[in-house]
Parts: sequence; C-alpha cells; structure tokens
Amino acid sequence: MRAKSISDFRKNIAADVEHVTNSGEPLIVTRTGGKKPVLVIPLEQAGEWDETAYLLSSPANAVRLRDAIREANAGGGKARELLEE
Repeated sequence: MRAKSISDFRKNIAADVEHVTNSGEPLIVTRTGGKKPVLVIPLEQAGEWDETAYLLSSPANAVRLRDAIREANAGGGKARELLEE
C-alpha cells in the first residue's frame, strides 16, 4: 500500500486517483498537525469492505465464517457447479 503526504497528494490528485482506480491499490494520505490519515480506495472496493464488515458484525456469524474459511483452507468442502438461470 502506498502512502504520501497531503501536500504531495494535492499536487497530483488526478494522477493519484487514476492510479488507485486502475491498480486497485489503496493510497494512504498522511496529514500534519496530529490529524488522522485518510485512505483513498476504488468505490467498488469500499462496497466489498462494507459487505465484509456487515457479514462479520454478528459475533456468531463471524465465528461461522472463520470456521468455514479455515475448513476450506484445510482441504475441506466440496466443489459444486453453479446453476445457470
């Protein structure tokens, strides 16, 4: 993940936004005076993060999802064909 100061970001906003959009790589913009940094990400990636946060917001659902991921990574699960509509 790239990072740059807000001053550098101001100088090249169009190029930085284009890079984030094309590469999908988030950009951290740091700020002076103790202000919190911000993150520039593609809009569709923000939607994906929102969906992930929603799915993990219930502690019980988060446990089920993490267990399923662990099982799949360990070779469990079944491959299935998707139904065409």
